[in-house]
Order: sequence, then C-alpha cells, then structure tokens
Amino acid sequence: MGVLVHKMYIYIMRHGDALTNFKFDELRPLSDYGVFQAMQAGKWLKQFTVDHHTDVSVGLVSPFLRALQTFEQVNESIKVKSTTELTELIPSGKPIALHVYLDQLAQSDPDLKGVLLVSHMPLVSFLLDELCGQHLSEIFSTASILCIDYSVEHASGQVITRFIAD
Repeated sequence: MGVLVHKMYIYIMRHGDALTNFKFDELRPLSDYGVFQAMQAGKWLKQFTVDHHTDVSVGLVSPFLRALQTFEQVNESIKVKSTTELTELIPSGKPIALHVYLDQLAQSDPDLKGVLLVSHMPLVSFLLDELCGQHLSEIFSTASILCIDYSVEHASGQVITRFIAD
C-alpha cells in the first residue's frame, strides 16, 4: 500500500483596492472598486473549488480593515468554515513564521484541503516565495489570488493558477 500524501491548496490573496489619505493605514476601507474586485475574486474562487472538488475550510485574515472587508466579500461566495484574524498577516509580517503556522495547521488536520490568506503587499509576495522556494518577489495586483498546490510532507508547493481582478 502506498504512502498517503497530504496536499492542500493555499490561496494567497491581496486585499482589494482601498481608499487613500487615511491617518491610520490599518483603518483604510475598500473603495467601491475594491468591493467589486473582491466579489469577482470570490466568484472565481467558488468556481475553482467546484471544478477541483475541493473547498476552502480555513480563512486567515489580516486585522487591517481593507483585508477584513475583502475577506467578507469573498466569503459571500465560498462560505469558509473557520476564520482567524492573524496579526502575522499585516504588511510587515514574517513569511517564515506564517510558513511554520501553515505547516502546523495542516499537520493538525489531515483533512484540511484549502486555506485562504488575505493580506497585503509586500507580505503576499514574500510569502509566495517562502512557500514555493523561489525568489521572484512577484507583485500582486489588488484582489489577485495565487493558488499554490502545497505538499505538507515537503513543506513546499507550486503555483498552479491565478486570478487577477478586472
């Protein structure tokens, strides 16, 4: 009998377009366009999960308002089972710490099939590099999602598809 391999999808998402000129960065809300982008992203993610017979059971979200609002719009389509606000997902978060967190999460739940992270530049770019063992520092446009096919055993993955909002 073969060894079971625990794979999951990790969806790294940058928040939607946000308003500018706020005294406190963490309080910047989504613009109307950002709400629209997040709704588009949610529809795309729902279709992806249907097409691939999977789900998104965990949502990890930055506590910044624009990330929370983005997740709220996306979640209208995908209905995540468990959501956690993580201060580690703020723009200055540490990708290595998030990698360890995701591995621990996956190891604690062998049935985990999908995790959505909603965060900010530059962290989303650095986290992508960390999880895929690359050093490209890809720029994420607002409300874009990169889907990583992630091997828990190898603690590494590769990008298999992406969504870029209109």
